[in-house]
Amino acid sequence: DTVIIMMPLHRQDFRGLGLISSKSFETPLGNVEIDTEANEFLRNFSEDFIDGQTYHEKEYSAELQLPYLLKTLSGNFKILPVIVGRANTRYTILLSKAVNALMATSDKKFLIVVPTNLNCEFPLEKTIERDKMFIKLLRENNAENLSQQLAMEQISADGTGGLVSLLRLNELLGNTHNVEPLKYATSDEVTKDSSKVESYISAVAY
Repeated sequence: DTVIIMMPLHRQDFRGLGLISSKSFETPLGNVEIDTEANEFLRNFSEDFIDGQTYHEKEYSAELQLPYLLKTLSGNFKILPVIVGRANTRYTILLSKAVNALMATSDKKFLIVVPTNLNCEFPLEKTIERDKMFIKLLRENNAENLSQQLAMEQISADGTGGLVSLLRLNELLGNTHNVEPLKYATSDEVTKDSSKVESYISAVAY
């Protein structure tokens, strides 16, 4: 029924968790409605959920997911995009608790999407080394361990706030979901340039 998109803001950070005030996204494949009821639930959950319309207008993470969602879910869904202003402990705990409460008080079915890439500044060999650690931690499904390694800059990713929030949510649900990587890729596979690469991963919690 509703796809929750937990995403970063690439250009800057801010205090809070940014909600959207628009009613829909317009795409070439059709409009996608915002779940305004769920949006209002989060807005009332804590004052840290703020009106982040200006941030949403600058961010593209949700837009990149919509074609895949429209194709896969046949357009029969709404979205709830949330920008994690800062990937810190306070906001990741708060977001996980808010989504857990939302799911517990609703009859809707929810899918959670966390857009992220991994490294984007190292040569291929170092990128793969760091990403192997990231994938290992992801499989361990431990939010605190992942958060600590991110803070120590042993690993890196753009969408860490949403990712740690998702793992914290899984803990609130009793660790009932396993996390399994589906595909890993690096930009040199296309560019043939291994001096500085970007890396990407897709994974599923089930």
